[in-house]
Amino acid sequence: MKKVDSSKIKLKIMLLIIAILTTMTGCNPFSQRDLYTGEYPDLFTVVMNSIPGQKGHLGGAQPYLRVIATDDYGRTLFLYFEGSVISSYNLVISQKTEGDVVYFYPHYNFISFQDIFYWFDFQEGNLIFEDAEVPYVVHGSNNEREVRYRLTPAPFSELEINEFKARNSWNQPLDLGNAIRAEVTRNKEAGSVCNNILIDAYNTAFGDDALGRPLNRIVYFTSDGYGRSIYTGWGRWDGENRTHIVLLFQLDATFEFMILFDPQNYQDELKEFKVNNNWNKP
Repeated sequence: MKKVDSSKIKLKIMLLIIAILTTMTGCNPFSQRDLYTGEYPDLFTVVMNSIPGQKGHLGGAQPYLRVIATDDYGRTLFLYFEGSVISSYNLVISQKTEGDVVYFYPHYNFISFQDIFYWFDFQEGNLIFEDAEVPYVVHGSNNEREVRYRLTPAPFSELEINEFKARNSWNQPLDLGNAIRAEVTRNKEAGSVCNNILIDAYNTAFGDDALGRPLNRIVYFTSDGYGRSIYTGWGRWDGENRTHIVLLFQLDATFEFMILFDPQNYQDELKEFKVNNNWNKP
């Protein structure tokens, strides 16, 4: 059983405020800064090419990227988060960095969680698999606030993490035949689809749940080798949930979309969606 110190609680509150402001307003509460200036730009590149919904910055500040472990063949397991509702906290594996090029497996090189804050040792950089005492606030009759703690199981098990490592050939000889190759960058690219097309697609996909200023609700993800592009977007808050979608554009600007019913666990659906839309095929 692990209890979180007050400094971690303050950091958690700050990140929650940023995430809430981003979710409610659809824009960052700080001025945007696209250039990543932190450590490990190769690992940053893996995230930008692997995980949808990521902007590459945390409201004008740097996203959090921390190496957890490396295997005997140079693979890297690391933690990444930036306050996104889609894939909020991510464990990611990179296969190899060679000069200005980084390699990683497609589709399943990351797993995402709504919260792993209390199960990560930020000083040592280790995952914690035991229950944690997670703080929550109780409001009294006179507007008094009391912080209590609830014993909460970890959102992942050691078995789940080991299975994730196995899917990424952890501690096995390198085989990059099925890996994706990307040039290392410190910038999150802007997509090539015109704004008016993005706006029309957003309004069509969301219908009555569309919000104003659609371009503030859309985030570019990636493109294939034949000009197709993928974006994510979010719609109106209904009091309990907010719908998130993936938009896939063809060369002729026609598009299909899918709903992310679980914004932390969607790899299978996204892979099938790409296959059904001829991703990376002539």
